Amino acid sequence: MPVTAVELVGSRSISRGAAGEQSDAELLYMAYGTEDENEVIAAAELTMPALYQGMIFQSYSLKHQGGGIWEVQVKYSTKIPKGVNTSQFTFDTTGGKKQVKTSLSTVVYTPAGGSATGDTHAASAVVDSMSGTTGLSAGWGVSGGSIPDGTKILSVDSGVQITLDTPASADGAAVDLTFYKPASDFQGGINVPPAGGQPEGVEVPSPQFSFTVLRIIADPLPQYYANALELLTGKVNSDVVVLNVTSIVYVFQVGELRFMGATGGKKINESWEITLKFEVSRNADNTGASLPELSFGSGANLIEHVQKNGWDYLWISYFSKIDPVSHRDVPVPAQVNVEKVSDYAPLTVLLA
Repeated sequence: MPVTAVELVGSRSISRGAAGEQSDAELLYMAYGTEDENEVIAAAELTMPALYQGMIFQSYSLKHQGGGIWEVQVKYSTKIPKGVNTSQFTFDTTGGKKQVKTSLSTVVYTPAGGSATGDTHAASAVVDSMSGTTGLSAGWGVSGGSIPDGTKILSVDSGVQITLDTPASADGAAVDLTFYKPASDFQGGINVPPAGGQPEGVEVPSPQFSFTVLRIIADPLPQYYANALELLTGKVNSDVVVLNVTSIVYVFQVGELRFMGATGGKKINESWEITLKFEVSRNADNTGASLPELSFGSGANLIEHVQKNGWDYLWISYFSKIDPVSHRDVPVPAQVNVEKVSDYAPLTVLLA
């Protein structure tokens, strides 16, 4: 007896979404004339349309009613179904936080100080008739009136008089004077302890570009690919990886891309769904999309043209040096060290 499939009363239920939203539909059939599931499947697939009301076929299911009768439920939607041997791409740039011990640059440093009034005298380094000298010390900076820039206290002579290391250029009575302690140059170090030592640093936002690629792969999954998923987890790319996402092209130079691992699986008679997870850290070497070379310290203690691969680890060793202005013990970068801490391997095979 040939297998027959007919549409049932109550079929064609439709759920329409708003403009741009998903719509769904369901068709119901009855197939009869056999107890053989494969014959029912063949008859149903010949009967059901690929499109219904502009919606795409998604799936169908069979329910045996007994006596050679089967109910067939067919689902349609505007949602585009996942195709075999395709990929889907998602990304995230939010990142997290990191501890930074040296700044990109010191914008300004403002030392502690105080103020007082006093009389200045042309061509004289003496300031007298002061409102007070408590707390002042030799070496402190002085500004105000006709006192030249960069002038410092040479000596504190009494409670009302000091001597400068540079004479004033004009007479002045009750001149407003500002005093400030010599500032320390910490060479970009952040939160240096009062007793000296290495900078304690500060926690700052750390943007991190990460992305996932969902791959739909036909069963059976190739053995080499299953092996690669296991063996390449945690590895950094030793090859240049190019990822095309429609009109966007991402290029990752050697050392910039880390494979964080994969999740996935499959159901019986279905394709494999595998989500690959990657994180990006750009190289600092002035090439391509990379970051500029790095520099640390300043002046005679400047260390510059430091290059590193994104996933290598950089650390700084310091030595103590007495600041010539403030006479304080400050940490100075002695050496910048770039360490390879991850294994490298070709990662293109994961995305091919």
